[in-house]
Amino acid sequence: MKQLVSVLMPSYNCGKWIEDSIKSILEQDYKKVELIIIDDNSTDNTHQIIRKFLENEQRRIVFHKMPNRSKNIAKLLNIGFQLAKGDVIARQDADDFSFLNRISCQLKFLKDKNILFCGSLFYVVLPDGNLLDDKVKIQNHYTSCNGELSPPLHGTWMMKRSLIDMIGMYDESFPYAQDFEFIYRIAFKHGLKIRNIKKYLYNWRIHDHNITFKKQSERSKYIIRAKQMYSSYMDNSVQKQNEFNGLC
Repeated sequence: MKQLVSVLMPSYNCGKWIEDSIKSILEQDYKKVELIIIDDNSTDNTHQIIRKFLENEQRRIVFHKMPNRSKNIAKLLNIGFQLAKGDVIARQDADDFSFLNRISCQLKFLKDKNILFCGSLFYVVLPDGNLLDDKVKIQNHYTSCNGELSPPLHGTWMMKRSLIDMIGMYDESFPYAQDFEFIYRIAFKHGLKIRNIKKYLYNWRIHDHNITFKKQSERSKYIIRAKQMYSSYMDNSVQKQNEFNGLC
């Protein structure tokens, strides 16, 4: 029997891009998927677009609207964890989009490698809509805003639910860089393997409202905090067995 995959998609004022993002999940070649959208009280047309999909996809889409703006992706994702019914949980940002074989490829990778977590390689969609597929330039974009020991790109994540049962959900005291804290907890505190499938399965969109760039100074402070939290667990042996920097 095929496993149900729950895809968590936090959103806020993504009306310009969320239609493509939703379609890229619903049209996956792996069909046993539920999409959980947790909206942070958007003020644009995001809700209207989501409700349009709900008219035909009520069985496959779960929509949770926050009553007030939280400004905390970790909180949104934890609500998503609680709503998810799948034994496997994936991530996607509402302004990005996945290749249509993403879920099937990552599921196979988790099974073949007998691991609990993986990310994937990705292309960059520039503000003008053009695709950046130069590997060196993608690496420069990613590491320039994340630095050393960067986790696989957050939107590419897929994990087994048993991982959440083991290490817990996101730390909501991290409104930024919650992906760093989560990955460091997996890799350093619990000593579990992080892997990136060597396939391009995701498109990461760069724009003026992207938190990675818009809130870079705040993110940097929380990245430092995450490193300090787990510094006592960090050693070369753990780093060598894991794949950081998003493109390894």
